[in-house]
Amino acid sequence: NACPRELVLACLESGGCDVASLRINPEQDALTSVDKWGILEFHRSINHTREILAAAQGPLGIDYDIVISALLLLEQRCDRWSNVETLLSTQDLLNASCYAAGRRSKNEPLHPLDGPTLMSLCYVAGNIQAGANLVGGEDGLILECTSILVHGGGMKIDDAEAFLTVEGNPTESLDMQAKTDRPPFEVTDWHRQILALLEQHVMGVRKYGDFDSGRRGNIDPVFGAKICLRAWMRLNQNVDESSKWMVQWLRQRLEISDDAQSSHRLACAAFVRALIWPDKSSGTKDSNQCLAEQMGFPRTFVIELSHSCCGLVEAVPKEIWSTSPQRVYG
Repeated sequence: NACPRELVLACLESGGCDVASLRINPEQDALTSVDKWGILEFHRSINHTREILAAAQGPLGIDYDIVISALLLLEQRCDRWSNVETLLSTQDLLNASCYAAGRRSKNEPLHPLDGPTLMSLCYVAGNIQAGANLVGGEDGLILECTSILVHGGGMKIDDAEAFLTVEGNPTESLDMQAKTDRPPFEVTDWHRQILALLEQHVMGVRKYGDFDSGRRGNIDPVFGAKICLRAWMRLNQNVDESSKWMVQWLRQRLEISDDAQSSHRLACAAFVRALIWPDKSSGTKDSNQCLAEQMGFPRTFVIELSHSCCGLVEAVPKEIWSTSPQRVYG
């Protein structure tokens, strides 16, 4: 295993990467009441690694073909890329490397990326996370959430992808299980990954143009919210408790006041669209049931979300406000 390690270190150092900064927790700030579960810290650690790779300005550049291939091999062998315990895990560095390799760069890369070959290697290694970061965009998000459901929820890849793309009801497989058999809800690293994706693709929305943008590599915040929330729902056997936790987290993170005001109005609009706009394209028996109903979100919370972005963008669908307002207010 020494050879793959040496290849990774040599490529990073020749590319001008500050290897010593690739630590597990770059900043050990005290957790706030909003981040008492370490969600923001988890998200910040991911961004920190990506920024270090993006800032590498070595004369030879980073050859991601070599780095990713070597990291895939090390991860498959369950081996670390460095003997320093405080540095990132192999999978975390692999994810960041794939993310950096798959993004557009303003400068002409010194080492042209062989994307198809790397995707084939990710497939052969069975590393869905690496492939998701390499692909990016909406397809990458689906792959990343699929990986979470496969490894954290015990689903098959095809079933997980079908659930995420609204081809089935995520609660169907749970209906047969008695509530007394469902374990209590606990926040795990799989949950933190989903929440980190919400931070990246929904909480960070700042412009109207981010909605329905259709730009290459970009993710519509409504699409991101819907995929992540469906993954959250299916990951938990105890849907009721996990939904209560999610409502509490959203209320705190979006800073929704008692009078239904929020400083994150665009993010609120994205969540409202994801939660109460039925997906008519799925053609399934639950296509008329909105995601908020499937997850068991309280109506009062959905109303507060709708009020917080009222007049900003079209958030409440016509089917609700014109024909059946009792579905929300009843």
